[in-house]
Amino acid sequence: MKAIKLLKEFKSNGIKYNKFIVSTNNTKNYINLLVIPKRDFTILPVKAKVREVVEKEKIIRKLNNYKLRQKRPVGRVFKYLPLEKPTSIVSRYGDLLFAVNGSFFLDYGALKDKDMTAKDLSYFGDAVGWCRISGNDYNLPTLHRPIILVSEGGDIKIKNLNLTDGILKIGKNKYKVVVHTVNSDKINSVCYFTPDYGEIEIKKDKIYFEIINNVVGKIVNKSKNDKIRVPHNGVVVSLPMNDNKFEKEINTGVNVCFEYNENRFVHAISAGPTLVKGGRLTDNSIWEEEDFNNRLHPYSLTKDLNKYPCARTGLFLSEKYFLLSVCEGLYEGKYTGMTLNEFAKSTIIYTTNLLKIDIKSGVYIDGGQEATMVSNYKNRTEILNYPSGISNPSMKGVKPGHEAYTSMILGVKRISK
Repeated sequence: MKAIKLLKEFKSNGIKYNKFIVSTNNTKNYINLLVIPKRDFTILPVKAKVREVVEKEKIIRKLNNYKLRQKRPVGRVFKYLPLEKPTSIVSRYGDLLFAVNGSFFLDYGALKDKDMTAKDLSYFGDAVGWCRISGNDYNLPTLHRPIILVSEGGDIKIKNLNLTDGILKIGKNKYKVVVHTVNSDKINSVCYFTPDYGEIEIKKDKIYFEIINNVVGKIVNKSKNDKIRVPHNGVVVSLPMNDNKFEKEINTGVNVCFEYNENRFVHAISAGPTLVKGGRLTDNSIWEEEDFNNRLHPYSLTKDLNKYPCARTGLFLSEKYFLLSVCEGLYEGKYTGMTLNEFAKSTIIYTTNLLKIDIKSGVYIDGGQEATMVSNYKNRTEILNYPSGISNPSMKGVKPGHEAYTSMILGVKRISK
């Protein structure tokens, strides 16, 4: 790393904004950084709004058409989807001072044509991994990935969780299921299977049901089927057939919620991979530990991706502050960006050496054309970074300098006292 130079700074409502330039490996990159006091502010995830509701089958046909032509959905299609521009979400919500793009969501590339049917409960714009906003679950922690947890009092933590760390509550009467194992179908235990398991041999003394997003899908047992395949965008749970309440409580279409630590956390957003743990940068082994290195999972990343520079968004925690960092993917019209390691290292060097803040933990949120940082001063929104758009000219999408549609934002909100 050659040099770090501060280009711009301001302070608003006690929150510091710094824009600095990093010179590394014969390239230059801009990083936008917010330094936010924990005692006064917290993170509030806000979902995008569907602007016009139509039948799902109609949208599926439109998305398949775009996919066959290898183009991202554009134009009028977006008003039917749970996607919105970050500045629009901030303006609509109002009570946010800053915001960055949220974490991974399903796009047309993650849904296979054969799976995109009316019975498939996934939807373009659905979050990947656990998504809880204001106590409502929209998806469950099916993968062992880092979760951004926010308590009712505004405390922020980063913790790796999956379904074995809590209790599933199913249906109106909150039928309780405690999951014991992952991808290991033991006779007397409750197990859940992830997409990389593939096809499951059904045992006669157990019953199996799908969970896609936070909804029960197909339910099968040995009398009906010999095998069941794990849906690409969900899990299958197996239960011993020794509970008479099961058939009364669990039906296709009922909601499933996840209780963790007595539900003290009102918001939970899946992210990753982990960038900083225990004050130290992570290495490539984190990809396997956090289920990012298997392409059968939606938005499984591969270690090779870390070789390619890109725009990046991340959350970092210190003792007194939480920091939101956005690396830009363009410099003087040329595509640059950073690998995850470069992004985390540059942020830590800057905060440690220039701001005298020690980072304890950090997590990647998302990147590419979605990487966006927005300010909201006196109800006037402004994009603080320069969005990279799509670098491949054959893909008709967002132009450089224009914000992309996203499924949610992570807003900065003052804690009510």
